[in-house]
Formats: sequence, structure tokens, C-alpha cells
Amino acid sequence: MRHGGLRIAFFSVVLVTGALAATVAFAQIPDSNGVIHACYHTSNGGIRVVDDPGECTTGEAPLEWYQTGAAGAQGPAGPQGPMGPAGVDGAQGAQGPAGPPGVDGAQGAQGPQGSPGVDGADGVQGVQGPAGPPGADGVGGAAVGLASSTIRPVRVRRRATVLERLQLQAGSYVLMAKVSLAQRFWHGTRVMCGLRAGGRADRASVRLAPSASASALTVDLMLSRTLSTPTTARLFCRYYAKPWLRPDRLTARFVQIAAVKLSTLTVQ
Repeated sequence: MRHGGLRIAFFSVVLVTGALAATVAFAQIPDSNGVIHACYHTSNGGIRVVDDPGECTTGEAPLEWYQTGAAGAQGPAGPQGPMGPAGVDGAQGAQGPAGPPGVDGAQGAQGPQGSPGVDGADGVQGVQGPAGPPGADGVGGAAVGLASSTIRPVRVRRRATVLERLQLQAGSYVLMAKVSLAQRFWHGTRVMCGLRAGGRADRASVRLAPSASASALTVDLMLSRTLSTPTTARLFCRYYAKPWLRPDRLTARFVQIAAVKLSTLTVQ
């Protein structure tokens, strides 16, 4: 009975092996994607190759593997090989199109002066041209303007009193003024006079001594100005005294303004 059982087992293995070989012979191994499909019998461990995993029956598990394994990692670069022999010179290519013009270079240094050329012959005298337009008028000389008052004395008051005026056109001027002051008063009096033109003024202050008969002083003033518009030059005076003092006999007996017009004026 033991030998009979061995024969039956051996015959079963032969049948399974033959069936597997027959299945392998008729199956597409591998498929178009390079994959081999098989069914694994979970009870007896048998394996059979199939065309599709759907052919596995109950009690079998599908298996598959690739005929070609996955690509391995890239290996390190090998050493550089020796230089090969020089190739044969190729045929000369066709001439390419002309390139665009280059950027202008920097200007070179000036060369040495050449020797003078030979004088040319005198040309024919040309026709006289038409007369040119008349030129502008030249700058005139200095003009002097003078204003004075000598007809009668002018009374000087506590407030500034304009004693003389002089009209000036636009231009540069040197102005000079003179006023003679006199009083007959028992108390000394301080008097201030000024010459104003174009927003600036020259001032001078004097003190008349007390006198029962007469006390006189002369005040000289000077001013230089450049006027952009017509202006009036003014000469004025006023006195300073206590409120209870009234030097009523304080007068300007001679008043004069002179203006000299200049072509240019430079203030240093």
C-alpha cells in the first residue's frame, strides 16, 4: 500500500508538471508590456502561467513579474578616454552675409601741423553789396540834474519835512544834497536830515548851539542808486526837542539836490 501511494503521488506531480508545461507553451509569455502573469494555488503551492490574472480560480492568488527588472541607479562617471586622432578637414563652407557696421572708434590724436601752402592767386573783386541798416544810437555822456531852493527859508518842524524833490528816470545815479540850517533859540537843538531815493537813504545828524543871534550848520549827504523805474529823490529834515521846547525859528536857508547819471555803476 505504501508503494502504491508513492506511485499515485509521483503520477500526480507528473500530471501537474505536464499541465503547467502545456499551459506555458500556449500562453503569451510575457505579454506586450513585458509582464508574466501566473496563478498560485494557496493550498498545494502549485503555480500556473496564464494570459490574464482573471483566469485564476477560487483558491488561487494572481502573481506577476516583469521579464526585465527595474533600471538600477546610474553609476559613477568613468575616467576620460584618450583624445582621438584629428579628423579630416571638411570642405570650405559658403561665404556668410556681411555683418552690420561696427561702432565708430574714438577720435585719434591731432596730427602735427602741416607746412603752409603756396599763396593762391588774387581773385576777382566782387560786386559791392547793399548798404546796411543804420546802427543803434551810442550811449550818451553823463547827465546832471540839479534842483535848489534859495528864494526863501523853509521852516523845519518836529515831524520830517520834505525840503526839496528831484525827478529821476530809470538808470544809475550818484546823488548829492546840501542843506544849510540856522536857528535863533536859547536852547540847543538836534536836527536830522536825510536824502532818500529808490528805497534807500543817507542820513546825518547835527546839533545847533543855543544862540541869541544866530547859529548855522551845513549838512552834506550823498547816495548812489540804480533805479529800475522812474523815482523821486527827496531831501528832508526834522528836529528833536522836549515837548515844551519849540524852536520856531529853525529854518533851512539853502537847499540843493544834484544827480549825476552814469552808464554803469559798480558798488564795491
